Amino acid sequence: MKIDAIKQESRQILDSWIASCTRSGTVSRNTVAIGIVVLDHLKKTCPLSRDDVISPGGEVKGARSGLPNILNAYGIPISYLKEVTTRQGHQDGQKLFEHFEWGNKLSKLTDSERGQVLMGLIQILLGQANDWLTRQNLKLAIDRQQAPSTWIQRLWKTRKSVLAAL
Repeated sequence: MKIDAIKQESRQILDSWIASCTRSGTVSRNTVAIGIVVLDHLKKTCPLSRDDVISPGGEVKGARSGLPNILNAYGIPISYLKEVTTRQGHQDGQKLFEHFEWGNKLSKLTDSERGQVLMGLIQILLGQANDWLTRQNLKLAIDRQQAPSTWIQRLWKTRKSVLAAL
């Protein structure tokens, strides 16, 4: 199988995985991060065994203690995962490994070709991370002399006007 065919199939795998991990219209930051970790594992060696990358507790190895280093290596600051839970991430990571058949789908490539294909996929996830990092935060001017119920009413009005603009 030529590299172009493997690139195309790999992109379809990633797109399918992203679609399967989309909840309420978005992909969580943790899912994006775990996707980067999985692709980073595959970039280093292929194929892998489940025991190589999944802990006995079902977590993707490197997704907890090594996550800041992996994200930093790709230019994603640790603040990207501030206030994020890891509940679903490990299941999403296992699913991505399974879609790539633990690297068997990439094993016919040279190390250089595999690195090229996987960097292209990582770039897609980095794009999603960067979209989140550069988003415009909601800014509200709240009069502290008003009651909290008034603040909530303003939030709802703001939310409705934002949704109406979409």
